Amino acid sequence: MLHYLQVGGPILWVLTIISIAAFAVILERIAFFSRNEKAVGNTFKEEILSLVANKKIDEARNLCASKKRAVWLLL
Repeated sequence: MLHYLQVGGPILWVLTIISIAAFAVILERIAFFSRNEKAVGNTFKEEILSLVANKKIDEARNLCASKKRAVWLLL
C-alpha cells in the first residue's frame, strides 16, 4: 500500500487524507443519529406515525417541535 502512495505522488496523498476524513464524518453521523434514535422513544414514534397516517401534519410538526429532536427537521 505504501508503494502505491509513493508512486501516486502528492495527489494520491491528498485523496487518501480526504478519504479518511470522509470516513470519520460518516462514523460521527452514524453515532449522532444512533444516539438521537434511542432518545426519541417508541411512544413518540407511534404518535408521529398515527398523526401522519391521519393526515394531521400540523399536529405532527408541533409534536416534533416540542421534542426538539432531529426528526422535526424532516417534517
